Amino acid sequence: MAQTPRRSDARRNGERIVAAAVAAFADGGPQLRLEDLAARAGVGVATVYRLFDGRDGLVRAAFEAVFEAQVEPVAQAAGAEPDPAAGLRAALSGTVEALAEHRALFRAARESGVIRVDTTERYLRDLDDVLGAAQRAGAVRPDVSLRDLAAVLVMVTAV
Repeated sequence: MAQTPRRSDARRNGERIVAAAVAAFADGGPQLRLEDLAARAGVGVATVYRLFDGRDGLVRAAFEAVFEAQVEPVAQAAGAEPDPAAGLRAALSGTVEALAEHRALFRAARESGVIRVDTTERYLRDLDDVLGAAQRAGAVRPDVSLRDLAAVLVMVTAV
């Protein structure tokens, strides 16, 4: 079923709520009360429920916003690096830094089960390109897989 486009004020409220959620997770950890978040965003809690259908929807939207703005560009930039090994190092370290900066949000997203495969696919496709370039340059063993790198990233962020 197609979603009805939101009015411009609803879009602005949604953007404010997502920005407030990202900041609130950074400040207060994974336990976020929607009432506190609504006050922080300058809206009523009913607006949060109407736009995001509750906490899980808000966590998903905040996760996707951070992932799109701060994680995906790391792998894209690494693909443009002339030295494939340096590109892979930059991709991995930049990803860990972005995930660490938002660890409470990522923890909440993991615990809520709202991380969608399609959200991470673009990043993984770009990371796979960087890994392949590093392997072709002889900087990484050929038996290292994208799945290995993803597992390492998950383990590092779980610490």
